[in-house]
Amino acid sequence: MAVKFTPKPWIWPGFCAALVAIGFALPHSDDAGTSLVLYSLVALMMVFVWLFSKDATPSIDKRPEMKLVYGAFALLCLALAVLPMTTWITGKTGNLGGLYDPSMAWLEYIKLGGVVCAFLLGLGLSLNDETAKRVLDALLYMGGAWAVLAIIMHLLDPGGLYGQAKPFVADRLSAAFGSANSAGTLFASLSVMALGRLITRFMSYKARNIIDRIHPGFFGVFFFSLCAMSLTMSRTAILASLICMAMMCMVMLWKKLSFFKMVLMALLVIITVIFIFASPFLTAMERFEKVHTDTGMRFFIYKAHFDIAIKQPWFGFGLGSFNGINNTIVKPDNYTVLALVRTAHSVYLQWFEETGVMGLGALIALNASILWPIYRGAVYRERMSGRIWSILFGYLVFILHGFTDYAFQEPALAIFTAILLGMGLAMTTNSSRRA
Repeated sequence: MAVKFTPKPWIWPGFCAALVAIGFALPHSDDAGTSLVLYSLVALMMVFVWLFSKDATPSIDKRPEMKLVYGAFALLCLALAVLPMTTWITGKTGNLGGLYDPSMAWLEYIKLGGVVCAFLLGLGLSLNDETAKRVLDALLYMGGAWAVLAIIMHLLDPGGLYGQAKPFVADRLSAAFGSANSAGTLFASLSVMALGRLITRFMSYKARNIIDRIHPGFFGVFFFSLCAMSLTMSRTAILASLICMAMMCMVMLWKKLSFFKMVLMALLVIITVIFIFASPFLTAMERFEKVHTDTGMRFFIYKAHFDIAIKQPWFGFGLGSFNGINNTIVKPDNYTVLALVRTAHSVYLQWFEETGVMGLGALIALNASILWPIYRGAVYRERMSGRIWSILFGYLVFILHGFTDYAFQEPALAIFTAILLGMGLAMTTNSSRRA
């Protein structure tokens, strides 16, 4: 039973934004020790939020959408438990012996538990609409501030981070993440969500002049997130953001503007963005000239690991087995491509390799059980639809970029997306009247 306690309105949004900011700012947050500390903080805050949260409207047990989530999560737990149990019972690790590492697997299970805590944190913070609004805005403002800091750090020291040399891509903005592409995914998602909030504000204040209808705070988040994204020079992040922005504009404006006005507004936005970001985008576009070479290397990695994955297709080689597999298949003829690889550069391929068809299917089912209600809430909850669409398309950036990179595997970004999903599910189920 939740303890009745009414904190100041800014307490939970402020603490949540600060916690996510700590994750963003920690260098090498994917290190085992750092990630465990970060997930522990998330779990601690989640406990406090649920302990001192207000009564939900309606209560959690009266939200039918939650039953699908419970079922899908139970399916995922079952799929992930099969390999450890069979390994323990039989003492065998599968076709390629020695690749299942129980210690690495337990570390990944703990991390997954941290992601679940982050989801529950977002859900618990958003059990009423007013708090949900404040939390989302706080996360966006924090993201915009982090974009500004990341740009300043990059301009002052493009080859380093906190006084240390970057291990990779010194000429590209990577914030404090291990990859510039991960930073690109974050800032692409923030720019999409900020644009969603700008559109909602613009369409809600039709009686005012155009300038007054543009929210300066969200415009700042949108502007600086775009700047930071362009400096990451992440091709897929830029492409994913453009796709999601176009889709979101179509969805949010289709019934509110005539086709001519929609096209005119889209052209104005595109021309403005091109004019403001011409220089960094041209630099990023130069990387598209190398796309053939980079694509060849990625497909080499994909093929090498897919050929291994299909040897144990049902339950994979176990969570955390990627490095062991990669070290096994490194040969003199592929050393230059595989030796420095830390991930499969595809979240879905790596999940298939480590958990098999059953694990990947369960993960897809869990995402669908959350995203489908969020989509329905965006369609039917008129009062909160703008915010829900923003979350949905912000998460879509991560889904699209996940095909060619690994932002989901950065603990700070996994926490961020899990909180967003929890918030989206809470927002869409908050009112029984769906107002």
